[in-house]
Amino acid sequence: MRKPGPWLVLLVLAAVVVVFWMRYVRGRGEQVTTPGAGAVAEETPPPPPVGQKQVQKAPEPEPPPPPRKEPKHEGSAPPPSAAELFREAQRIEQAGKGPAIDLYLKIISAAPKSYMATTAAARLGGYYYEKREAANAIKYLKIALAGKLPDDRRLGLRQKLDELSYQRIFDPRTSSRTSYYTVRPGDNLSKIAGKNNITWRLLMKLNRMKNDRIRVDDRLKVVKGPFDAVVEKSKYKLSVYLGNKYVKSYAIGIGKEDSTPAGAFKVTSKLEKPDWFQPGKIIKYGDPDNQLGTRWIGFTKGYGIHGTWEPETIGSECSEGCIRMLNSDVEELFDLLIREKSKITVKR
Repeated sequence: MRKPGPWLVLLVLAAVVVVFWMRYVRGRGEQVTTPGAGAVAEETPPPPPVGQKQVQKAPEPEPPPPPRKEPKHEGSAPPPSAAELFREAQRIEQAGKGPAIDLYLKIISAAPKSYMATTAAARLGGYYYEKREAANAIKYLKIALAGKLPDDRRLGLRQKLDELSYQRIFDPRTSSRTSYYTVRPGDNLSKIAGKNNITWRLLMKLNRMKNDRIRVDDRLKVVKGPFDAVVEKSKYKLSVYLGNKYVKSYAIGIGKEDSTPAGAFKVTSKLEKPDWFQPGKIIKYGDPDNQLGTRWIGFTKGYGIHGTWEPETIGSECSEGCIRMLNSDVEELFDLLIREKSKITVKR
């Protein structure tokens, strides 16, 4: 066998060198090393195609911060109670600094149904009564009387309210039902009163007349009636209204064993110095056995409102079914109510 020539050996060696060199170069291109032992190589993203811009992703939005909690003022004091406000009002008044009106108003606003609010309203009503500010006095006296007060205090407040309401209802400056009338030829008090659904006696009172004489062109104060009465048997009270306006209240006595009839009625008769008709006899006015007092106001067959010679019976069940009043009270009521016009509502 012939030995290979030297040229063939050289050719084989050159081929081996070329193969190893190519493998070495390829390995260097694929492997990227980073410093440090065990380091992990990052993948490099391929470059974008020629002519196309690389789009960068927008960063993720950060989550909103948690809502800020307002610091609690643990040291702040609660608002004063109605009792504390009332004690402060008393201190102010005892120090001679005048009525604590602002504090009383705060008490009524803060605790309107409390005893303190009732008392505060009574103080304000009394204050405005003395100042003759009728509108404010009436407002707070009504609030006070709607609450719970001892009977003796209620009586005094009720008298003030009645006085102011009675006067205010006849004042042309404050009442839409009160006006002035100029006397014409042929007029008389009864005629003028009838046109306005009131009594001629009330017309005289309104104008402070000493007699019933009038002259043409006289200017008279008149009020548009009629007046009505509401009886509350459970409260032993009769209240007078002009339309929906409260005028005045009176204490009454009622029938025994619920004998006073309830319902809606009209005034049917009116008598001054009435005789008392009993089965088979008539007890004349002035007779000690006559129980009708000085006035009679009938509202249904056999029943009426009358005076009494026994004032101690007022506020009790004392009659055979009629409504009793003090003589002075029934005389005032007599001058307000008018036959066939005035309504009397009796409630249980």
